[in-house]
Amino acid sequence: MTQISVKRFYTFAIALATVLFLLVMVQLGAVISDTASADLLIQYDAELMVANLVAAILFLLLIGMSAFRLIREYRQREPGTQLALRILRNIAVITFFSMAVVYVFSFLALSRGIDNWFELQVGEAVEEANQLRVLVFDSFETRIRSELDDVVEELAALLRQQSGERIPAVFSNRQTDESATGSFIAMEHTISSEEEFSFTVIVGSEAPDTPATDSENTEPATLSERIFELIFRASQSADYEEITYFEDLTRAGGMVVSSSTRTESLLPVQPSQRLIEQFFLDPDPMSSLESSSVQESGELPSESEEPGRDRRSGWELYHGEDGSALLRMLIPIPIAGPTHQHYLQVLTTLPSSSQRLAERISQLNERHERLEYLRNPLKISFVLALTFVTLFVMLLTTLAAIGLTRHLVEPIRTLLEGTKAVAEGRYESLQHTTVRDDFGVLVNSFNEMTRRIKVSQEQISQSRLLAEEHSAYLEIVLEQLSSGVMFFDRDQRLTNIN
Repeated sequence: MTQISVKRFYTFAIALATVLFLLVMVQLGAVISDTASADLLIQYDAELMVANLVAAILFLLLIGMSAFRLIREYRQREPGTQLALRILRNIAVITFFSMAVVYVFSFLALSRGIDNWFELQVGEAVEEANQLRVLVFDSFETRIRSELDDVVEELAALLRQQSGERIPAVFSNRQTDESATGSFIAMEHTISSEEEFSFTVIVGSEAPDTPATDSENTEPATLSERIFELIFRASQSADYEEITYFEDLTRAGGMVVSSSTRTESLLPVQPSQRLIEQFFLDPDPMSSLESSSVQESGELPSESEEPGRDRRSGWELYHGEDGSALLRMLIPIPIAGPTHQHYLQVLTTLPSSSQRLAERISQLNERHERLEYLRNPLKISFVLALTFVTLFVMLLTTLAAIGLTRHLVEPIRTLLEGTKAVAEGRYESLQHTTVRDDFGVLVNSFNEMTRRIKVSQEQISQSRLLAEEHSAYLEIVLEQLSSGVMFFDRDQRLTNIN
């Protein structure tokens, strides 16, 4: 591989590794920032893991190639390699020790400190806020139950009298067209595709007339009409959004009688699956009610429980199609005998202040529950991100240390080569360096010294050559003289004689 190819490979590998390293930093920031980014992070956890591994492999490959090149130069006794290895070793030891200390303390803070703070502070605050929400809604529940106690008693007495009659379903919308005649129209409908509850809906725009005793004018009111009259009167007196009577939702064919002011749908709002399971499918609802969580379900036993009466009820927030928050409440109708259960479902509008408070607390509670659910995955992702960041910092430091040692050793290597050349009698100048630190000054000074030595050596050679020429000329002159001539130096020593 040529030198240009090696440089291109280094440039590409460093650029790709840097991009992946920035991806890891984004990953770490997503874990810290919010739960929405954390959900996305956990969703693409495998892809991020692969990217992290690719970046780590690239860094290790670059370090391996640089280390192999440095070791090869050391074995070939290249000048400066011993100093380079010494500097690299010291930097690596200091870096690894420092990063190990930081990693250990970060890991301990993550696994212990933050976790304990989350459990003690946030969990308690959310729990207390949710308990306050339950208490506020419990006051609504108590008021609604007190307003509907008479209706529940009348329905219970009516159902006891007519326990053997088969009852169709009745639903009335009090805001229908004023031109409606008040007659009832029967039609088939399915409540839920999952449960497949089929029932007959009888729609009316106003309350049925009071049944007359004269058999010539009208027939006696059916049980469904009498139930409808009761709940219609109750909904008008207290201005509820909707009151619905359910005979049984655990089997097909249950009766549904409803009176509603809602215009977005003809059919009554069905109880949620959670409330159905709690109140209809539980063989011992009282025991599950006592063991249920206040924060999760909101089912609370009434404080004024009377012997022989089922005072259980449940509530939850219901959001209509227009976005308004409604309080949905189920009230059991105590009837002895049948195995199935009778319930009233009440929808009432909350005050705007209570709506905002309830929605805010519900959002905080959902966020807290999501954090609780994502706690272990987030901790694992955080530890992995912290591990990769620490590893990348160590690898980057090692790679930078190798480049730094080469940069530092290069002037020293040049000086060693120049010193060896001077020792061998070669006084050519060293390569010019662009480094402006002490090593650059040292190289430039060495170049100036070798230049002066070379000039002095040339002057000495020229002087010796001139002396030899003068000596030869003098010998020729002396040979031509007939008389004897002797030459003495300053110390009176004889130097020449003919």
